[in-house]
Amino acid sequence: MILVIGANGNIGSQVVQQLLAAGEKVRVLVRDGKKATATFGSSVDVVTGDIGDAAALDQAFAGAAGAFVLTSGDAVLQEKNAFAAAKKAGTKHVVKLSVAGAMRGSPLRLADNHAQSEEALKASGVAYTILQPHSFMSNVRESAGSIKGDGRIYGASKEGGVPYIDTGDIAAVGVAALRDPAKHGGQTYFLTGPEAFSQAQIAEKIGKAIGKTVTYVDLPPAVFVDNLKKFGVPGWLADDFGKMNEWFASGAAATVVDTVEKVTGRKPRTFDAWLSDNVAAFR
Repeated sequence: MILVIGANGNIGSQVVQQLLAAGEKVRVLVRDGKKATATFGSSVDVVTGDIGDAAALDQAFAGAAGAFVLTSGDAVLQEKNAFAAAKKAGTKHVVKLSVAGAMRGSPLRLADNHAQSEEALKASGVAYTILQPHSFMSNVRESAGSIKGDGRIYGASKEGGVPYIDTGDIAAVGVAALRDPAKHGGQTYFLTGPEAFSQAQIAEKIGKAIGKTVTYVDLPPAVFVDNLKKFGVPGWLADDFGKMNEWFASGAAATVVDTVEKVTGRKPRTFDAWLSDNVAAFR
């Protein structure tokens, strides 16, 4: 049996579905048990609780041979509770979803937090695989409102390319690791899509798909961050996004790797294929 923590999210739900399709028995630990049951039906064992709840963690990890651990935002350091529970339960292998650029002392709070969590997993004594994906294709949907409103995408990344990755490919790498821990244990996988595109190129692609002129507007970093905060993005996360855009603008974020294909045996999904399936979001 494999435990998935974070199953109600975009990536976690795809991990569950792919595990089920492969014939694996799955348990999920979620805050919203009703949502999980509505999504997965009787196909999974649902444990309702929080990653900070020791009793819920013990219940969730009991009998689990492997686990996929995904948290969000500033709560990522709580993952050490899950790693301790995995060790206590005798779980053999944990796959952790991290972020590209995870590093202690990173100027990005999210990257520093994930690096600390990675260290906690490595120190737990449980075999591990760490996934460090680049920016998600689904993040482009955040610009749907401005595309519909004034035909624009706003950012601060200048002409820098970003190798967006489909969340289904991230899930597929995680599932491969969970199903073959002997092969993937002890590995840290940096994950990208097959091509890097600038925001201007993304705007052009979306414009062609919806039959409307879409342009990219590059903002000063401080203005970009202030706008995110005005739209309700937490201050620390808006600051992180600003620094991410500076990284993108430098051109240093455009590196493409073939890890998805090496691990899964198939090429990662292209942005054009993703856009074809999601074009309605921008109309």
